[in-house]
Amino acid sequence: MSNYPAERGGSSVSSLGKRVVAWIIVAAVVVIALKIVVGAVLGVITFVAVLAAIVAVIWALRHL
Repeated sequence: MSNYPAERGGSSVSSLGKRVVAWIIVAAVVVIALKIVVGAVLGVITFVAVLAAIVAVIWALRHL
Protein backbone atom coordinates (compact mmCIF):
# COMPACT_ATOMS: atom_id res chain seq x y z
CA MET A 1 0.00 0.00 0.00
CA SER A 2 1.24 3.43 -0.83
CA ASN A 3 0.44 6.59 1.06
CA TYR A 4 -0.02 8.62 -2.11
CA PRO A 5 -3.47 9.62 -3.35
CA ALA A 6 -4.75 7.86 -6.43
CA GLU A 7 -3.83 9.55 -9.69
CA ARG A 8 -6.58 11.22 -11.61
CA GLY A 9 -7.43 9.83 -14.99
CA GLY A 10 -7.87 12.11 -18.00
CA SER A 11 -6.34 15.38 -18.92
CA SER A 12 -7.06 18.94 -17.95
CA VAL A 13 -8.65 19.44 -21.36
CA SER A 14 -11.29 16.79 -20.68
CA SER A 15 -11.87 18.32 -17.24
CA LEU A 16 -12.34 21.73 -18.86
CA GLY A 17 -14.69 20.20 -21.40
CA LYS A 18 -16.79 18.64 -18.64
CA ARG A 19 -16.99 21.98 -16.85
CA VAL A 20 -18.07 23.76 -20.04
CA VAL A 21 -20.77 21.15 -20.70
CA ALA A 22 -21.94 21.43 -17.08
CA TRP A 23 -22.21 25.21 -17.33
CA ILE A 24 -24.09 24.95 -20.62
CA ILE A 25 -26.56 22.56 -18.99
CA VAL A 26 -26.95 24.86 -15.97
CA ALA A 27 -27.55 27.84 -18.27
CA ALA A 28 -30.16 25.90 -20.25
CA VAL A 29 -31.98 24.89 -17.07
CA VAL A 30 -31.96 28.51 -15.84
CA VAL A 31 -33.36 29.74 -19.17
CA ILE A 32 -36.12 27.11 -19.10
CA ALA A 33 -36.98 27.94 -15.47
CA LEU A 34 -37.15 31.66 -16.27
CA LYS A 35 -39.42 30.97 -19.24
CA ILE A 36 -41.74 28.96 -17.01
CA VAL A 37 -41.83 31.68 -14.34
CA VAL A 38 -42.37 34.48 -16.87
CA GLY A 39 -45.09 32.44 -18.59
CA ALA A 40 -46.87 31.84 -15.30
CA VAL A 41 -46.70 35.53 -14.34
CA LEU A 42 -47.98 36.62 -17.75
CA GLY A 43 -50.75 34.03 -17.50
CA VAL A 44 -51.90 35.44 -14.16
CA ILE A 45 -51.74 39.00 -15.52
CA THR A 46 -53.76 37.99 -18.59
CA PHE A 47 -56.33 36.24 -16.40
CA VAL A 48 -56.75 39.32 -14.20
CA ALA A 49 -57.02 41.61 -17.25
CA VAL A 50 -59.69 39.44 -18.88
CA LEU A 51 -61.58 39.22 -15.59
CA ALA A 52 -61.43 43.02 -15.23
CA ALA A 53 -62.67 43.44 -18.81
CA ILE A 54 -65.61 41.12 -18.18
CA VAL A 55 -66.52 43.00 -14.99
CA ALA A 56 -66.24 46.32 -16.89
CA VAL A 57 -68.54 45.09 -19.66
CA ILE A 58 -71.11 43.83 -17.16
CA TRP A 59 -70.92 47.13 -15.25
CA ALA A 60 -71.33 49.13 -18.49
CA LEU A 61 -74.32 47.06 -19.60
CA ARG A 62 -76.04 47.56 -16.24
CA HIS A 63 -75.54 51.33 -16.40
CA LEU A 64 -76.91 51.93 -19.91
